[in-house]
Amino acid sequence: IPLEARLFAVVDIWDALCSDRPYRKAWEQQRARDHIASIAGAHLDPHATETFLQFEKEGTFHPCC
Repeated sequence: IPLEARLFAVVDIWDALCSDRPYRKAWEQQRARDHIASIAGAHLDPHATETFLQFEKEGTFHPCC
């Protein structure tokens, strides 16, 4: 699986969890971080997950729109 796709998977889950949906409210960011970290290595590439969480922690991750 290309690196870009592995990174996109992490960001896609982040967006899904941190956005309001018609059927549920957005999760708090810490809850989303914990969930993403918990599925690293099983559902998500562990290196892509670690990289994303580091960027998000440092405040260098800026989701568009």
